[in-house]
Amino acid sequence: MSCCLCGSGVEDREHLFVHCLVSRQIYISLFGRVLRIPDVQSWSEEVDWIGSKLKKQTEMAEVGRVIWQSWVSNIWRERCRRLYAGKVLQTNVLLKLIQSEVECFFDAHRVSQFWG
Repeated sequence: MSCCLCGSGVEDREHLFVHCLVSRQIYISLFGRVLRIPDVQSWSEEVDWIGSKLKKQTEMAEVGRVIWQSWVSNIWRERCRRLYAGKVLQTNVLLKLIQSEVECFFDAHRVSQFWG
């Protein structure tokens, strides 16, 4: 089955979270200002990299962990929404949804600096 987000590539975990253009566009929008994003080639590389960058017990690392978790869960929810409900959120709406989710998790004033 082809990816329901970008329409290309065989949909599997590697594609959805590493190679999918829609998923990566959102990822870069979320992390581009915070981290230097590497060119990972597999899910295990992604998990290892994000774990090494966000393992510290700092406020920035905590925000990063919440952003990453929200990105993963919302990409998966969007996949399910498209496959099972036949509904589509535009990329910019999905990005705003993730940002709002993160801001709700923290005090909005603490994380608003990341999105201007």
